[in-house]
Amino acid sequence: MPRKSLGIHLMNRLSYPQKFILIGLLFAMPLTLVTYLFISEINSRIEFAQKEIYGNEYLRPLRQLREYIPQLQLLNYQRFNPSLGNSQSAADLEAKIEANFQALENTDRRLESILDTSEKFDRLYQNWQNFQLRRRDWSLETYDVLYQNLLTEINRLSDRVGDTSNLILDPDLDTYYLMDATLLKLPEMQKILGDIRLLSQKISLTSGATAEERAQIIALSGRLQQINRDLAANYGSRI
Repeated sequence: MPRKSLGIHLMNRLSYPQKFILIGLLFAMPLTLVTYLFISEINSRIEFAQKEIYGNEYLRPLRQLREYIPQLQLLNYQRFNPSLGNSQSAADLEAKIEANFQALENTDRRLESILDTSEKFDRLYQNWQNFQLRRRDWSLETYDVLYQNLLTEINRLSDRVGDTSNLILDPDLDTYYLMDATLLKLPEMQKILGDIRLLSQKISLTSGATAEERAQIIALSGRLQQINRDLAANYGSRI
């Protein structure tokens, strides 16, 4: 019996309620599949956005550390130049840094399974604790190296958060520029400003800037201006 005739024969054997049920199932199956795929896509976007929220939450105390640690570094130069005044003591600043580390540790323990940051955070915090324990044994030059190591570890942790929280993968153009500024450009600007300020303080301890120091300031200033132009261009392109 031909397939077409077989199909007609089977349909003729069904009652009208059975035919309606069969037709309904034939329509419901693709509709169910499309609905499932649609809901899966929505859930995927929700999960993507939620990880971005977690990433921003993790980055907030890191931003504070980027601000406080260079300030603590500058305070060391007060020992050699009394004219370098500061409105807060090293103890107060270290207390703020420790409070930020505690907040960061709480966030890390809560989000570690999502962002996979525990290893890098532990390394950063261990470096900070070692610094506190042995800071009286080091020269000013050693201080500078250790401060830079701390900032490097902060940047590595920040990069890790950006990668695992999907912030660096933001598919929307508007928010991509925002994430680019948050994760890359603004932290780099913050570091450059700190380097310029630190270099200026070092120069103030001597009779004047050397040719190498002047070249460093020019290079840092040029890079700072370039980042500022990039930010302005990215912002202007979205208006």
